[in-house]
Amino acid sequence: MGVCGSKSSNPIDDVIKKDRKAQQDLVKLLLLGAGESGKSTIAKQVKLIHLSGFTVAETDSYKSTIYNNIITSMQTIIQAAIDWDIEFSKEGKEATYLLQNTTPDSLTDADVVEAVKYLWCKDEAVKAVWKRSNEIQVIESAKYYFDEIDRIVDPAYKPTTDDILRSRQKTTGII
Repeated sequence: MGVCGSKSSNPIDDVIKKDRKAQQDLVKLLLLGAGESGKSTIAKQVKLIHLSGFTVAETDSYKSTIYNNIITSMQTIIQAAIDWDIEFSKEGKEATYLLQNTTPDSLTDADVVEAVKYLWCKDEAVKAVWKRSNEIQVIESAKYYFDEIDRIVDPAYKPTTDDILRSRQKTTGII
């Protein structure tokens, strides 16, 4: 009448043994550090070097992150110039007005792209702020993205490994 000698637990025991074996082969890595200290970058590098890299979908998803990095970096520079009373040229004022009132997804708009390019390449106010970029909260890869903007805004653009590793997005939770 009892179940003491029952063999019904053997399939369950087999699953437990299989799961235990899988867990032994699994490597877990805990990265701790302050914000902006490179934890996510290390995770991306581990994925590239030791795993299969990024899928096409993952690579495509970084496009919006990179666009966001470009727009928010230029908006930060513009705000610093305003805060520090650095005057923009007439064309620079028009470009800043456009960029202050835009969203990252509008980097596909030709006027927005031209505004970023003008400010980065020609406006003395942006150059003056960039010389003091260590005094503001702007991502370190901003210069890279501004210099590469023609390639990045191309409709056929696919983020490169360098683009992905330089991208910054606030990470919350487990990756």
